[in-house]
Parts: sequence; C-alpha cells; structure tokens
Amino acid sequence: MVESNRVMADILDYFSAEIASQTFRVKISSLTRELGLFSGFSGLEPPKINAYLLRLNADLAQTATRQEQQRLSALSSAFSQLKDSARTHAKRDLVSGALSGFYSLSSISAQGNTGSFSHKELRSLAFLGLAAAYHELDDADELVAEKLALAIYEHPPTAAQFVDRSYAKPFGHIFATAGEDSQFILNGGIAKDVHNGLMWLRFALGQEWYHEQVQGRLERFEWKEAFAAAQAFNRQGGYEGYTDWRLPLVEELKTLIDFEAGDTRKGLHFINNRVFPGHYDLMWSASAGSYNNNVAWIVDFTSGSAFYGNINYGYGVRLVRKA
Repeated sequence: MVESNRVMADILDYFSAEIASQTFRVKISSLTRELGLFSGFSGLEPPKINAYLLRLNADLAQTATRQEQQRLSALSSAFSQLKDSARTHAKRDLVSGALSGFYSLSSISAQGNTGSFSHKELRSLAFLGLAAAYHELDDADELVAEKLALAIYEHPPTAAQFVDRSYAKPFGHIFATAGEDSQFILNGGIAKDVHNGLMWLRFALGQEWYHEQVQGRLERFEWKEAFAAAQAFNRQGGYEGYTDWRLPLVEELKTLIDFEAGDTRKGLHFINNRVFPGHYDLMWSASAGSYNNNVAWIVDFTSGSAFYGNINYGYGVRLVRKA
C-alpha cells in the first residue's frame, strides 16, 4: 500500500495536468491497482460505469449517509447518459478512480482504517475527486456535467457541507494551497503569486488598501456589471501603475483557496488571511457556463468550493493580472 501523501499527490496530478486520455487510463489503472481498490473485479480495467454504480449502491446501503445515497443515485442517472465512446472513456475512468475510494468504504467500519487512509478521509477524497472530475467534462458533456455538479453541490451556500476538509491540513504542501506564504511576494496592496505567475489585489472592488489594511466594504455586482466595474477601475488609473486588471478565470480564483486556513466551525474562510485580510465569501470569476447563459462560475471561500451562480445575483470581485 502506498503512503497517503503519495496517493494524494498523484490524484492531484491526474486532475490538474493536461495529459492524454491514454495516460489517464494507464495512471488510473496503476493507482487503483496499487491501492487494491478493485481487487474484487477481474482484470485491471475498472468495470462498466453503470454496473459499477449499481454494485456501489448495493454495497454502501448500510454505510452511506442519506445524503450520500441521494448523490449516488443522481450520479447513476447522470452517467447513464454517457455514451460508450473513446471520447468519454478517459473521463469515466477518471471518475471511476475517484469513486473507487467510495467502493472501499463498504469493507471497513465507520471508525476503521484501510492502509494510510481513515474512513472519513476516503469519503472526503472520493467527493473531492468527483468535484475535480467534473471540470474534465468538455462542452459536449455539459448537460451531464451539470447533473454531476448537482449531485455534488446540492445546496450552493454550503456546497462542501458533506466534505470533511480537515484531513487535508497535514498535506497542505501537496495540495499547493495558498496557505504557504512562500507562494506570495507582498508589496502593499498587491500579492504576487510566484507559483502561478499571477498578481492579485489584496482587496476587493469597493475597498482600498491603507496602512497595510483593507479599508471599506466590498461592493457586490451582477456578473456583467463586474466586467464593467473592472474596466472602470482601469480607466480611473488602476492600481500601482497597472491598468490591465481583470476578473480571474475560475481556475485562477481557485488557486486562492486555502484548505488549512479554513475552519467552518470557527467562521474562518478558506483563504490566506494574512495575504488577503478581511472577510470574503462568494466571488465572481470570468468563466461563464458553457451551455447556460444565465450562470457563471463563482468561488465560495466560506467552504472552499466552486460552482455555478446566477449571473443576476450580486457577488464580490477580486481583480488579477498576469505577473
């Protein structure tokens, strides 16, 4: 059995790297074989997704929570629409790899352990894997992706309510979270992200940076208004001589999520509070929904999650530029 930090690093690599479908299949097969998660099946390839989900539902009938059972049912419905083609093969393998963590839960007690992972860690890892797999679905699969997202994020204000993120704290360096101050070079109201080549404002639109503190209250904008507000900010002189500030893409905004800093019980948000002082919850990205013109991606720093938001709702804006 490989060590948990090795597995977490590998899974992060699968979800973040732009690699070919062939590589996905090889890596997922290798990982599941190492973990022994498909030991009950013959061969190295994961089973057909529908048959797998049926077995998963049956095996977890006694151990899954009611919420988890509902999400498994929704996942079964979503995957039944996927065609058996090369285009979706790698995606299904990717999701199967995440679901394999779920499958292993059927053989251990709620307080038990398997290898280096606890029951709670595997449960959380499976859901985080599903969330990551959602982003791998391309435009042609957007309807399925929407159903998959709904299966994971049932109630947007508490999108990650059933994911225990505390297990990630010892492995913050593996997840490359924003909690590492070495990631940022601070210069007044600007934070330069040396890992991702980005330059962030340390305050939201509507606020200002004064005496090493955020002053004022952030404004909330509808999605289209947010773009206009960014343009107005640049026309009025921008900040520190830069006039090319913009809304971040959702993948850029997600790099600010700090799993180690957040604690829902204490009301601490999932963002580096030293680098980005102040309290922020829902923030707009520049990433629109692919098939629905009424939604765009937002990041919720109260839960460390990303999901669709209605473009007519008002959320905060943090601007970014290339470093």
